[in-house]
Amino acid sequence: MNLSLPATNVACQIGKFARSIKTFANSIIASSGRPRHARIMLYRLPPRERQVAEIVHQRGEASATEIRQALPEPLSNGAVRSMLSRLQSKGVVRRRRDGIRYVYLPAGVDPAVREAVLRRVSRDFFDGSLARAADAMIALRDAE
Repeated sequence: MNLSLPATNVACQIGKFARSIKTFANSIIASSGRPRHARIMLYRLPPRERQVAEIVHQRGEASATEIRQALPEPLSNGAVRSMLSRLQSKGVVRRRRDGIRYVYLPAGVDPAVREAVLRRVSRDFFDGSLARAADAMIALRDAE
């Protein structure tokens, strides 16, 4: 059975999600210092919190104002800051002071989160086949 897909098919199946996966994979760092209860899977976040977390992961770091501007639907400054506070307490993002403002960065991600995301991509885009998903990612890497 041939599991490889033409590069054009791969691009159609993965779309915008490919960049998110690459950025997400590059942002994974050790999470051994975080308490077990603080580890949360991104796909289990409410939709708005997930949007905010994805923006932080895609950019690598961002201020609340930058996150607010990147959201597809406008939110108030207070709502964005409240979400960032909740994401920080859940262990999804961390913050550091940059002058008079805070900049938010991806927090360490549990290996179980990485596995869950890859399984979700496999299920959503490749009919549950991890082999087809891996072939597609290899094809994308080769196309770069």
